[in-house]
Amino acid sequence: MSVPRCDGTGIAVLYSATNPATYAQEIASQLASNVGSLYLRTDNACASLRQQTADGNAIYAVYRTAGSTEQSVCAAVDAAGGASYGKWLDSTTDPSYIIPC
Repeated sequence: MSVPRCDGTGIAVLYSATNPATYAQEIASQLASNVGSLYLRTDNACASLRQQTADGNAIYAVYRTAGSTEQSVCAAVDAAGGASYGKWLDSTTDPSYIIPC
């Protein structure tokens, strides 16, 4: 599990696991499907990420580092496809904000 710096770097979130009963299985599967990706637990990372589900469950996110510009983040999101989306890793961006791609 990674603990990224909250320095304004952008990421493409590829998958979020929210079910405690299946965290390990889901994350392992997504890491295998997305070679080179990393994962984090949002409440141990940056305040710009949603810290938990509405039910109070932890969120584990599989992601790729995507640079420091909206253009580079959107390129990573587009390359990943599916339901991926962009986020900034910082302590000031509202957790509900998703980079518009």
